[in-house]
Amino acid sequence: MIKFSTYGGSHEKIIGGKIYGLPRGFEINVEQISSELFLRKKGIGRSERQNIETDKIRIISGLTKYGITNGLPLKFIVENVDSKFTEKPPITAIRPSHADLAGCVKYGLTDARAVAEYAGGRSTLAHTVIGNICRQILAANNIFTYAYTANIGGIEAKTEFDYNTQANKIDKSPVLTIDKSAENEMIEAINLAKADGDTVGGIVEVGVIGLPMGVGDFHKYSDKLDAKIAEYLTAIPSVKGIEFGLGRKFAEMSGTQACEKLNCENGRIYYETNYNGGIIGGMSNGQNIVVRLTVKPVPSTKKQTETIDIVTKEKTHSHYERSDTCVVPNICVIARNMIATVVLNAIDLR
Repeated sequence: MIKFSTYGGSHEKIIGGKIYGLPRGFEINVEQISSELFLRKKGIGRSERQNIETDKIRIISGLTKYGITNGLPLKFIVENVDSKFTEKPPITAIRPSHADLAGCVKYGLTDARAVAEYAGGRSTLAHTVIGNICRQILAANNIFTYAYTANIGGIEAKTEFDYNTQANKIDKSPVLTIDKSAENEMIEAINLAKADGDTVGGIVEVGVIGLPMGVGDFHKYSDKLDAKIAEYLTAIPSVKGIEFGLGRKFAEMSGTQACEKLNCENGRIYYETNYNGGIIGGMSNGQNIVVRLTVKPVPSTKKQTETIDIVTKEKTHSHYERSDTCVVPNICVIARNMIATVVLNAIDLR
């Protein structure tokens, strides 16, 4: 089983991680990890901080001199350029839709700075690294993951996704969408929100291609593949909803309409439809895994929001720091790597 730990805060000296249990003998391309980290931080809706950080990764251990996994724990670090945590002002004017209040209550704090440091989006950097290492190992076994922007601010990508023809086009889009006709409208929605001092959310579609039937389990809840995917992907900051396959559309269908269709060819029984998003009873069914994530608008806005000061208990305006206008495309990058961690952990390559 693959286990990992991460450490380091948003403005501390480093962010890093350690991965245990990686299979031996797989070549890891560090440049590919760097490319994912670059995509994770770039974008039209990102804050000024992303122009400061280099996000350069250093692999400390776990690879041979040829870049091959050696079976030992793999350790990596990324240095923060903006590492002045001790100089940051306290946060007492609670940001209502952040982790500030619950974190302060949980740990008996009167300053939410420490909560913001570890609950923020920069924590996803380490998980993107871990996921990409897993993603590369999966790709060597002809299992691939993807994610694209399906909706930003109500602007929906209407093009039907086909992995073989469109996967290599995703990263060429400024908002990581597959629908060129919707792309400009999505960009405009981000720019309008930014000009108005506000933010926008959206929907990300995440998928896995090439996973054989039977990965996961129907017995132990902790081993159900959809449960593990939901556990990982809903841990991404700003993700507030998850659907598999038809998702909410099931609510409008009858049982006969929603029932998958089977066929048999050369003695092999297979699914012709994919209403359940590739997972039934906690196991993969041989179809592509299809997941949709709902991403809420970033709650830090330049527009003043009324809140309560945790020290004075009086009404005030919410604390504001530089913030993203839209993180939907960036969550595409994070999710397509994080889902690889789940899948690699569910299959045995050793």
